[in-house]
Amino acid sequence: MAITFWLPLAPAHVAVAASSCNSAAGNSGRINFSSKFRTSSVVLCGDWAKVTKPSTPTVPKKPVTKPVSQSPGSTIVYTHSVIAAPTRPKITASPNGQVAIGSHVAFRSVSQSVTRYRYLLGIPTQIKFTPVGYFWRFSDGKTSTAKNLRRRIVQAAALSANLKVSFSVKFRLASGGAWRLLDRTVQLNAAPVRLNVSTSQKPKPRYVLYNCLQRPQAPGC
Repeated sequence: MAITFWLPLAPAHVAVAASSCNSAAGNSGRINFSSKFRTSSVVLCGDWAKVTKPSTPTVPKKPVTKPVSQSPGSTIVYTHSVIAAPTRPKITASPNGQVAIGSHVAFRSVSQSVTRYRYLLGIPTQIKFTPVGYFWRFSDGKTSTAKNLRRRIVQAAALSANLKVSFSVKFRLASGGAWRLLDRTVQLNAAPVRLNVSTSQKPKPRYVLYNCLQRPQAPGC
C-alpha cells in the first residue's frame, strides 16, 4: 500500500505531545500507532520519525592536515494525537411513563455503529465504534446482558432502568487498507428511564355469551 505523507504547516498537527498513549497499535509505513483508553473515548496517537540527510561536507580551498568531517544526519519526530468517542446510546420502554402492576414492559437499547473522521499527522484517518456488549441495571436489583428484554412489573414502586453499552474500536487510514482492531473497548451510559407503577391491577378481559343488560345471570356477566 503506497502512502503519501503530508505534514501541514499548522502547529496543531505537529509537535503535539502524544506521551499519553502507551498501548502499541501497529504501524503503517513510517508511522507508529499507539492508543490510550478513557472511560467513554479513545486517544489515538501517531509518531513519525523523519531522518534528514547529512549535510554536504565543505571542500577546503587549501590543503589542510586535518580532514573535514561530514556532519551526521538528524532525526525529527513528529507526534500527534486525536480523540474520538461513540454516539451515546438510548433506552426506549414500551409502554412508557405510567404502568400498572402485572403488565409487561419491553426495554430496547438504541445504539449504532459510527465512524469518526480525524486527521492524524495530517493524514485522513477513520476510527470506528461498534456496540458489542450491553449491561442493564434496574432499581429493583435486577440485571441483564441482553440487547433487548421484556420484564413483568411486580412491585408497586417506581422502576428505573440503566444501560451501559460497550463499543469495540478499530481504525485505518482513509486511503485504504485493513481495519486495525484495538485490544480494549470503551463504555458509554444511556440516560436512565423511569417508570411510575400504579397500584391497580391491569384489568382482565371478560368474555360473555349474551347481552348482560338483558341476561344479568348469563356466564361472564
